[in-house]
Amino acid sequence: SKANLQLECILLKKSHENELEILKQEHQQIVDKLIQEHNSQCQQYNTSLLDKEQLLAQTNLELDNLRNDHTMLLLEKETLNKIVIEYELMKQEMNNKLIENDLTIKNLREEIENMPKIQKQKQSTTKSTNNRMPSSDRSRMINNNTFSKSNTNISTIRRPTGPLTSLPTTSNKSTSLLKSKLKGNVVIDDKKKSISNDKHSNSTSTRMK
Repeated sequence: SKANLQLECILLKKSHENELEILKQEHQQIVDKLIQEHNSQCQQYNTSLLDKEQLLAQTNLELDNLRNDHTMLLLEKETLNKIVIEYELMKQEMNNKLIENDLTIKNLREEIENMPKIQKQKQSTTKSTNNRMPSSDRSRMINNNTFSKSNTNISTIRRPTGPLTSLPTTSNKSTSLLKSKLKGNVVIDDKKKSISNDKHSNSTSTRMK
């Protein structure tokens, strides 16, 4: 009985050891599996963290680019506002010039329309001034006409009928004296006429002014 008990005890120890070994193996397998899962999870987490860091860096770059674009857009907006202000000023200046040009064109048209009236007034004033010649000028004109007519009559009366060579020297002297007198009278008449014409033109010019 002792031997049987010892054998049973030995068998129980061996079975117990086997069970312990099996449990250890199973436990080790579970631990290894958990370690693998943990490592895989850590690796996945690290990869996701890297991806997120890359995304964060990319988003930061995009934000920087957007900020730069925003600043550029603000600068462009300022320049465009300046251009718009300059354009408005130019537009206002052009409108003012157009108004001035319209006024000048209107005035020129009015002047062109009034030109025939002014010419008619000038013609009427010249006619009135000619009709209103002073009596002194008229008397001078009449005296000059009568004097020139008398001189022509004298010259025709005292003109010799025959050839000049047959006349005596006294007749030649008298004719030369008459010619010189007539020339002097004609020069005086011309001077008087020029003076009267100058006075007449001056009076008409002052009236026209």
